[in-house]
Amino acid sequence: EKNSQLEEADRLKDTFLANTSHELRTPLNGIVGISETLSAGAAGELTERQRSQLQLITFSARKLSRLVDDLLDLYRIRQGRMRLDMHPVDLSNSVRNVLQLSEPLMRGEPVTLRVDIDKDTPLVMADPVRLEQILHNLVGNAIKYTEAGSIHIFAEANADWVNVSIVDTGVGISPEDLDRMFK
Repeated sequence: EKNSQLEEADRLKDTFLANTSHELRTPLNGIVGISETLSAGAAGELTERQRSQLQLITFSARKLSRLVDDLLDLYRIRQGRMRLDMHPVDLSNSVRNVLQLSEPLMRGEPVTLRVDIDKDTPLVMADPVRLEQILHNLVGNAIKYTEAGSIHIFAEANADWVNVSIVDTGVGISPEDLDRMFK
């Protein structure tokens, strides 16, 4: 009976999580849309400071939106309903998109960023949303834990694979956490 109650509580928690995530998505998308429209000058000319503040709002809303997407993904995975939309993706475009969103995190930090992805790197077969989600998490962690130094993103094509690496001079991952990293 206790197991049954725990399973029901877990199911209700997952349902609440999914419903709340869906409800958060709409206003977050509205915030992004309005701030981008204002930033583009829809309500008149802006000072550089105003434009910078609007870009920060856009960045923050997009970050929250990605967190909501992560919660929805967790729900889908637990329900066995995670679907991938696989097709050829330009890796350099995905990295560029991620870096554009991550740039505000690096402002004022003594961190250099280097990207080495050859123009002739083949397209990768991936779900573009999931690929950028993974890249964003890795780049975000590299930025977060590298107080000074460098972050290097590179790709190497070999046979049927493209290996992507993100190397940083941050504190690294503790051995205890390394064991559970890919679970």
